Amino acid sequence: MTVAEYIVQTLVNFNVTDVFGVPGGVVLEFLYAADANKNISIHLSTNEQSAGYSALGYAQNSGTIGVAYATRGPGFTNLLTPMADAFFDSIPVLFITAHSKEYKKNKCRFSEEQEFDTVSLVRGITKKAIRVEDVRKIKSSLKILLRNALIKRPGSVFLDIKESVLQSEIDESLIEKKDIYINLLKETDNQLLKILEAEFEKAKRPIILFGNGIHQSKSENEAIQFAKKTNIPVVSSCIAQDLTKQKILCFGYIGSHGIRCANFILYHADLIISLGNRMAFDHNSDSFGSIAKKRIIRFDIDEQELKKAEKNEFLFKSDLKQLLGVLSNNLMIKNNKNKWINNCKRIKEIFSNYDKTHIINDITRILNKIPPKFSVVTDVGNNEFLISQSYFNSKISNRLLMSKSFAAMGSSIPKAIGVFYSTRNPVVSFVGDQAFLVSIQDLAFIDKNKIPIKIILLNNYSSGMIKSKQKSQKRAKFVHTTVENGYLSPEYKNIIKGFQIEYFDFYKLTDDEIKIIMNNKKACVIEIKINNENDPVFLPKGNLPWDFVPAIDNCAKIVEEIMKELK
Repeated sequence: MTVAEYIVQTLVNFNVTDVFGVPGGVVLEFLYAADANKNISIHLSTNEQSAGYSALGYAQNSGTIGVAYATRGPGFTNLLTPMADAFFDSIPVLFITAHSKEYKKNKCRFSEEQEFDTVSLVRGITKKAIRVEDVRKIKSSLKILLRNALIKRPGSVFLDIKESVLQSEIDESLIEKKDIYINLLKETDNQLLKILEAEFEKAKRPIILFGNGIHQSKSENEAIQFAKKTNIPVVSSCIAQDLTKQKILCFGYIGSHGIRCANFILYHADLIISLGNRMAFDHNSDSFGSIAKKRIIRFDIDEQELKKAEKNEFLFKSDLKQLLGVLSNNLMIKNNKNKWINNCKRIKEIFSNYDKTHIINDITRILNKIPPKFSVVTDVGNNEFLISQSYFNSKISNRLLMSKSFAAMGSSIPKAIGVFYSTRNPVVSFVGDQAFLVSIQDLAFIDKNKIPIKIILLNNYSSGMIKSKQKSQKRAKFVHTTVENGYLSPEYKNIIKGFQIEYFDFYKLTDDEIKIIMNNKKACVIEIKINNENDPVFLPKGNLPWDFVPAIDNCAKIVEEIMKELK
């Protein structure tokens, strides 16, 4: 067995079924080893960046490690953006490249063509990066990398292996098994239960805050059961809002482009039970600064995140899946929060109709036609905010995936490819016109492989989010954000048809036609042409967290009436 075959078989043992990349001379041994293994499929992406994003989508949706490979030099550097995206969004992805010469540091700009110190370059955007020059190091190196990618807070890892090592023979008995990487944590002790019970009893307005750590720890069911057990209001981060569409007391997601009622409830809560959320509130913010000063019980696996905590926080480092199971089985509480719960319902009722703009209603119309097994992937920009706000108003509870911490524009379509291979179910990819132009080459991959991805192109003929920033700064003119001032806006309909992909104009479709399109097994693009003044609802800097734009008439009077009920 060669080292390349050893790596591939180890990935198979970790339930990896699909790998994405673009071949080059030094990685051919890995390519052929993967091609020969009947338990794994290797996919030729249109470029290395798309391969990385596809590995992210595969991992984010499945919870299994994703894998992307590339050749040395520019192949490697093209992986850097998805590598950073995986690191900052805590997605377990193994990035593999190879080299032919041993790197020797000297004062020359470079010694060998396309060869340089790759590991030093990626240390800040990976959990672990290893360069392997010796066949005797591959077993321990692969073990370290896979362990780092998957345990505690997941993230990207990087392997740069010498071409001659890939070709070397290795003992087949050395292949690692998945079970050796299981990370067992101590069970919750009685002290935690007593703290929770005491704080819950003392609080008048408690809430649960869901974060993406729930997805990362695969503790979705446990979090829902815990919310049902406590029966108190739940709000979430944007990326975790698909969790709140279950039968629990959920009131939306928080943030500057969040839901008014969720922000209002968060602001007035007197106890926050944070599950897998970084609590990254700016202490100096006029809108959210006071949140960090509340009574908080926070559970996180990342020690560095816990070090940022305030004195008013109870902190617990723990794996959520194990923790929430223990809490749901052993927590003894009396739920006497009916007044607070009823007030939250009243708040939601009052605010719910104000943010349903024309475009949000249109997007909601599409969302409500998506079958339950489909995943939904958004891109970065105003389209992400519009989809999130529409998702809150929709009837669906489909898995929702996005790039949040690193916010990589152009990632939605290649991520959707990876999501498809993790589920073998159709995927809906929402993308803005600028991001579509970045990733348009992936239509060739979709057409060649007949992947049923439904792309919803939100075309506002501008760089909408940056234009909004220019407006808020009262710039004298728009630069590179409108067609009149340099923004690129081709006729997408003709380009899409050139890739043999079906094209539809949203405003010419009936509800029945949208349903048929969603349920067939063909790829397509549905273009929604948006008035470029149709910006998402948002919170201006310095406003109270529910005082959004567009503003609510008589907002102060409405809030005053709500506050009377809260007292």
